[in-house]
Amino acid sequence: MKVINCFILSIFFLIAGCGNIKWFPGGSTGPALTLAFSASTAQIGNPVTLTFTITNVADNPLQSNLTFTDTLKNISNGNGNFPVFVANPNVITNTCGGTIYTGGTTNAVSPGDQSFTFTGGSLAAGTTSCTVSIDITSNGTTNPGQPFTNGPGDVTSNLDQGNLTAQSLDFTPFTNGTLAAKDLRVTTTNTTAAISLFVNNSGGASVPTVTVTVQGFDTSSPPSSLYTATILLNNVAQGNNQPVSQSFTDSSIPNVKTWEITAITN
Repeated sequence: MKVINCFILSIFFLIAGCGNIKWFPGGSTGPALTLAFSASTAQIGNPVTLTFTITNVADNPLQSNLTFTDTLKNISNGNGNFPVFVANPNVITNTCGGTIYTGGTTNAVSPGDQSFTFTGGSLAAGTTSCTVSIDITSNGTTNPGQPFTNGPGDVTSNLDQGNLTAQSLDFTPFTNGTLAAKDLRVTTTNTTAAISLFVNNSGGASVPTVTVTVQGFDTSSPPSSLYTATILLNNVAQGNNQPVSQSFTDSSIPNVKTWEITAITN
Protein backbone atom coordinates (compact mmCIF):
# COMPACT_ATOMS: atom_id res chain seq x y z
CA MET A 1 0.00 0.00 0.00
CA LYS A 2 1.41 3.34 -1.04
CA VAL A 3 1.25 6.25 1.47
CA ILE A 4 1.53 9.78 0.09
CA ASN A 5 2.53 12.52 2.51
CA CYS A 6 2.23 16.32 2.11
CA PHE A 7 5.49 17.67 0.68
CA ILE A 8 6.98 20.71 -1.04
CA LEU A 9 8.26 20.62 -4.59
CA SER A 10 10.99 22.99 -5.70
CA ILE A 11 8.73 24.56 -8.34
CA PHE A 12 5.36 24.43 -6.56
CA PHE A 13 4.61 25.56 -3.04
CA LEU A 14 2.09 23.38 -1.22
CA ILE A 15 -0.02 25.51 1.14
CA ALA A 16 -2.28 24.14 3.93
CA GLY A 17 -2.82 20.61 5.21
CA CYS A 18 -3.30 17.38 3.33
CA GLY A 19 -7.06 17.81 3.48
CA ASN A 20 -7.05 21.26 1.87
CA ILE A 21 -4.37 21.47 -0.82
CA LYS A 22 -3.67 24.62 -2.81
CA TRP A 23 -0.93 24.86 -5.42
CA PHE A 24 0.72 28.19 -6.13
CA PRO A 25 2.97 27.85 -9.22
CA GLY A 26 6.26 29.65 -9.64
CA GLY A 27 6.73 30.55 -5.98
CA SER A 28 3.68 32.84 -5.76
CA THR A 29 2.36 33.44 -2.28
CA GLY A 30 -1.26 33.23 -3.37
CA PRO A 31 -3.99 35.46 -4.85
CA ALA A 32 -3.04 39.14 -4.90
CA LEU A 33 -5.01 42.11 -3.55
CA THR A 34 -4.95 45.63 -5.01
CA LEU A 35 -7.25 48.66 -4.64
CA ALA A 36 -8.20 51.79 -6.58
CA PHE A 37 -10.49 54.83 -6.33
CA SER A 38 -12.90 55.76 -9.13
CA ALA A 39 -11.78 59.41 -8.92
CA SER A 40 -8.89 61.43 -7.54
CA THR A 41 -11.07 64.33 -6.32
CA ALA A 42 -14.63 64.63 -5.01
CA GLN A 43 -16.75 67.23 -3.27
CA ILE A 44 -17.63 66.33 0.31
CA GLY A 45 -20.75 64.21 0.53
CA ASN A 46 -20.29 62.85 -2.99
CA PRO A 47 -19.59 59.11 -3.24
CA VAL A 48 -16.35 57.70 -4.63
CA THR A 49 -16.12 54.01 -5.47
CA LEU A 50 -13.35 52.07 -3.74
CA THR A 51 -12.63 48.87 -5.70
CA PHE A 52 -10.62 45.89 -4.46
CA THR A 53 -9.33 43.47 -7.09
CA ILE A 54 -8.31 39.92 -6.19
CA THR A 55 -6.10 38.38 -8.90
CA ASN A 56 -5.54 34.65 -9.08
CA VAL A 57 -2.13 32.97 -9.40
CA ALA A 58 -0.85 31.35 -12.60
CA ASP A 59 -3.05 28.55 -13.97
CA ASN A 60 -6.02 30.09 -12.09
CA PRO A 61 -6.77 27.30 -9.62
CA LEU A 62 -9.80 27.19 -7.32
CA GLN A 63 -9.38 29.59 -4.39
CA SER A 64 -11.53 29.86 -1.27
CA ASN A 65 -11.80 31.63 2.08
CA LEU A 66 -10.52 34.94 0.67
CA THR A 67 -10.66 37.68 3.30
CA PHE A 68 -9.66 41.30 3.86
CA THR A 69 -10.50 44.17 6.23
CA ASP A 70 -10.16 47.87 5.44
CA THR A 71 -10.18 50.62 8.07
CA LEU A 72 -10.77 54.13 6.70
CA LYS A 73 -8.66 56.79 8.40
CA ASN A 74 -9.94 60.19 9.52
CA ILE A 75 -9.12 63.33 7.56
CA SER A 76 -7.21 65.84 9.67
CA ASN A 77 -7.18 69.54 8.79
CA GLY A 78 -7.05 72.84 10.62
CA ASN A 79 -10.71 72.49 11.63
CA GLY A 80 -10.35 69.08 13.27
CA ASN A 81 -10.68 65.40 12.42
CA PHE A 82 -13.40 64.17 10.07
CA PRO A 83 -14.25 60.54 9.33
CA VAL A 84 -14.21 58.90 5.91
CA PHE A 85 -17.06 56.42 5.85
CA VAL A 86 -19.31 54.15 3.80
CA ALA A 87 -21.57 56.39 1.70
CA ASN A 88 -25.35 56.55 1.89
CA PRO A 89 -26.72 54.58 0.10
CA ASN A 90 -24.08 51.91 0.60
CA VAL A 91 -23.67 50.86 -3.04
CA ILE A 92 -21.79 47.54 -3.16
CA THR A 93 -20.86 45.39 -6.15
CA ASN A 94 -19.22 42.02 -5.61
CA THR A 95 -18.08 39.34 -8.06
CA CYS A 96 -16.01 37.45 -5.46
CA GLY A 97 -18.84 35.79 -3.52
CA GLY A 98 -18.59 36.00 0.25
CA THR A 99 -20.08 38.67 2.50
CA ILE A 100 -19.19 42.21 3.60
CA TYR A 101 -19.65 43.04 7.28
CA THR A 102 -19.07 46.06 9.48
CA GLY A 103 -15.46 45.66 10.62
CA GLY A 104 -15.10 43.45 13.68
CA THR A 105 -18.74 42.32 13.65
CA THR A 106 -21.13 39.99 11.84
CA ASN A 107 -23.50 42.87 11.06
CA ALA A 108 -24.13 43.88 7.47
CA VAL A 109 -22.04 46.89 6.46
CA SER A 110 -24.08 50.10 6.56
CA PRO A 111 -23.74 53.83 5.78
CA GLY A 112 -21.46 55.65 8.19
CA ASP A 113 -19.21 52.64 8.90
CA GLN A 114 -15.49 53.38 8.96
CA SER A 115 -14.35 49.78 8.76
CA PHE A 116 -15.57 46.79 6.77
CA THR A 117 -14.58 43.16 6.40
CA PHE A 118 -14.96 40.99 3.31
CA THR A 119 -14.96 37.29 4.16
CA GLY A 120 -15.70 33.93 2.57
CA GLY A 121 -14.71 35.00 -0.93
CA SER A 122 -13.73 32.57 -3.67
CA LEU A 123 -12.38 32.28 -7.20
CA ALA A 124 -13.69 29.43 -9.32
CA ALA A 125 -11.12 27.32 -11.16
CA GLY A 126 -10.17 29.11 -14.37
CA THR A 127 -11.12 32.56 -13.00
CA THR A 128 -8.44 35.20 -13.42
CA SER A 129 -9.79 37.83 -10.99
CA CYS A 130 -12.80 39.26 -9.21
CA THR A 131 -13.70 42.60 -7.64
CA VAL A 132 -15.41 44.00 -4.55
CA SER A 133 -16.50 47.66 -4.70
CA ILE A 134 -18.03 49.96 -2.09
CA ASP A 135 -18.85 53.68 -2.15
CA ILE A 136 -17.21 55.95 0.44
CA THR A 137 -17.36 59.66 1.24
CA SER A 138 -16.52 62.28 3.88
CA ASN A 139 -17.86 65.57 5.25
CA GLY A 140 -14.33 66.87 5.81
CA THR A 141 -11.97 68.46 3.30
CA THR A 142 -8.35 67.48 2.75
CA ASN A 143 -5.55 70.02 2.97
CA PRO A 144 -3.78 70.90 -0.31
CA GLY A 145 -1.05 68.35 -0.92
CA GLN A 146 -2.31 66.12 1.91
CA PRO A 147 -4.87 63.76 0.36
CA PHE A 148 -6.74 61.00 2.10
CA THR A 149 -4.89 57.73 1.45
CA ASN A 150 -5.87 54.08 1.64
CA GLY A 151 -3.42 51.24 1.28
CA PRO A 152 -1.22 48.66 3.01
CA GLY A 153 -1.28 50.35 6.42
CA ASP A 154 -5.08 50.27 6.44
CA VAL A 155 -5.76 46.81 4.98
CA THR A 156 -5.25 43.40 6.56
CA SER A 157 -5.93 40.16 4.68
CA ASN A 158 -4.91 36.58 4.00
CA LEU A 159 -4.03 37.64 0.44
CA ASP A 160 -0.73 38.63 -1.15
CA GLN A 161 -0.32 42.41 -0.64
CA GLY A 162 3.00 42.70 -2.47
CA ASN A 163 1.41 44.84 -5.20
CA LEU A 164 -0.95 46.75 -2.89
CA THR A 165 0.00 50.43 -2.97
CA ALA A 166 -1.51 53.46 -1.22
CA GLN A 167 -4.06 55.34 -3.35
CA SER A 168 -4.95 59.03 -2.89
CA LEU A 169 -8.22 60.96 -2.83
CA ASP A 170 -8.84 64.68 -2.28
CA PHE A 171 -12.11 65.91 -0.74
CA THR A 172 -13.06 69.49 -1.66
CA PRO A 173 -15.76 71.85 -0.30
CA PHE A 174 -19.41 71.68 -1.39
CA THR A 175 -19.38 74.55 -3.88
CA ASN A 176 -21.95 76.75 -5.62
CA GLY A 177 -20.34 79.55 -7.60
CA THR A 178 -18.25 81.71 -5.26
CA LEU A 179 -19.79 80.16 -2.14
CA ALA A 180 -18.70 76.93 -0.50
CA ALA A 181 -19.43 74.97 2.68
CA LYS A 182 -17.13 72.40 4.24
CA ASP A 183 -16.04 70.41 7.28
CA LEU A 184 -19.49 69.47 8.55
CA ARG A 185 -19.74 68.07 12.06
CA VAL A 186 -23.01 67.01 13.71
CA THR A 187 -23.23 66.01 17.37
CA THR A 188 -26.56 64.57 18.49
CA THR A 189 -27.94 64.37 22.02
CA ASN A 190 -31.37 62.79 22.21
CA THR A 191 -33.53 64.92 19.89
CA THR A 192 -31.01 67.77 19.46
CA ALA A 193 -28.44 68.10 16.68
CA ALA A 194 -25.58 70.57 17.14
CA ILE A 195 -24.35 71.41 13.64
CA SER A 196 -21.06 73.13 12.87
CA LEU A 197 -19.39 73.85 9.53
CA PHE A 198 -17.29 76.43 7.73
CA VAL A 199 -18.22 78.76 4.85
CA ASN A 200 -16.02 80.19 2.08
CA ASN A 201 -16.87 83.31 0.09
CA SER A 202 -14.40 83.73 -2.77
CA GLY A 203 -16.34 86.56 -4.40
CA GLY A 204 -15.28 90.16 -4.43
CA ALA A 205 -17.76 91.42 -1.84
CA SER A 206 -19.85 90.52 1.17
CA VAL A 207 -22.97 88.45 0.43
CA PRO A 208 -26.08 89.82 2.20
CA THR A 209 -27.80 86.45 2.78
CA VAL A 210 -26.52 82.90 2.51
CA THR A 211 -28.51 79.73 3.17
CA VAL A 212 -26.81 76.41 3.95
CA THR A 213 -28.94 73.26 3.90
CA VAL A 214 -27.91 70.20 5.90
CA GLN A 215 -29.95 67.01 5.65
CA GLY A 216 -30.06 63.91 7.82
CA PHE A 217 -30.79 60.57 6.11
CA ASP A 218 -31.90 57.10 7.14
CA THR A 219 -30.57 53.85 5.64
CA SER A 220 -33.46 52.97 3.34
CA SER A 221 -32.66 52.44 -0.33
CA PRO A 222 -32.70 55.05 -1.71
CA PRO A 223 -32.19 56.91 1.58
CA SER A 224 -34.96 59.16 2.83
CA SER A 225 -34.34 62.58 4.33
CA LEU A 226 -35.57 62.50 7.93
CA TYR A 227 -34.64 66.04 8.87
CA THR A 228 -33.60 69.21 7.04
CA ALA A 229 -31.69 71.94 8.87
CA THR A 230 -31.75 75.35 7.19
CA ILE A 231 -28.99 77.68 8.38
CA LEU A 232 -29.47 81.36 7.51
CA LEU A 233 -26.39 83.61 7.47
CA ASN A 234 -26.34 87.37 7.07
CA ASN A 235 -23.59 89.53 5.59
CA VAL A 236 -21.10 86.77 4.81
CA ALA A 237 -17.81 88.57 4.27
CA GLN A 238 -15.31 87.77 1.59
CA GLY A 239 -12.87 85.14 2.81
CA ASN A 240 -12.50 81.48 3.69
CA ASN A 241 -12.99 79.27 6.70
CA GLN A 242 -15.73 81.28 8.41
CA PRO A 243 -17.19 79.18 11.27
CA VAL A 244 -20.93 78.54 11.56
CA SER A 245 -22.76 76.68 14.33
CA GLN A 246 -26.41 76.17 15.19
CA SER A 247 -28.53 73.65 17.09
CA PHE A 248 -31.83 72.08 16.02
CA THR A 249 -34.36 69.95 17.88
CA ASP A 250 -36.72 67.43 16.31
CA SER A 251 -38.12 64.00 17.22
CA SER A 252 -36.70 62.49 14.00
CA ILE A 253 -33.07 63.32 14.81
CA PRO A 254 -32.30 60.13 16.82
CA ASN A 255 -33.13 58.05 13.71
CA VAL A 256 -30.69 59.87 11.40
CA LYS A 257 -27.80 57.69 10.24
CA THR A 258 -25.75 60.13 8.14
CA TRP A 259 -25.65 63.91 7.61
CA GLU A 260 -24.76 65.81 4.46
CA ILE A 261 -24.51 69.38 3.17
CA THR A 262 -26.94 69.45 0.23
CA ALA A 263 -27.08 73.13 -0.75
CA ILE A 264 -25.51 76.56 -0.29
CA THR A 265 -27.29 79.48 -1.95
CA ASN A 266 -27.62 83.25 -1.80
